[in-house]
Amino acid sequence: MWPSFAPLGYLNVREQLPEGGEVRISAFRSGSSVFLSVSDTGIGMKEDDIPKVLEPFRQVDSAMARRHTGTGLGLPLTKELAELHGGSLKIESALDFGTTATIALPFAEERRRAA
Repeated sequence: MWPSFAPLGYLNVREQLPEGGEVRISAFRSGSSVFLSVSDTGIGMKEDDIPKVLEPFRQVDSAMARRHTGTGLGLPLTKELAELHGGSLKIESALDFGTTATIALPFAEERRRAA
């Protein structure tokens, strides 16, 4: 069962996608981890901006220049919840090409054995 927080960072993705843009969601298991990956062909961001979007209430563009809505909480909450479950959040992005956010979580059977 996937935690309900998995796609929090993409709740407003429709507003950020160019016309004809795509969102792909995939899940897979590798070793002792389960991965949930969400990729889009949206606006993307510079690599230097990724740490900013992981801070609560931070967005890449300034309030005066903001073209997209959002509170700046989706990705920070997703990261925090993944870490509370013993996992992590990795973000890869290219400006004007899109973003991929991948949550890695320990597989439930492995967590039970460790407890």
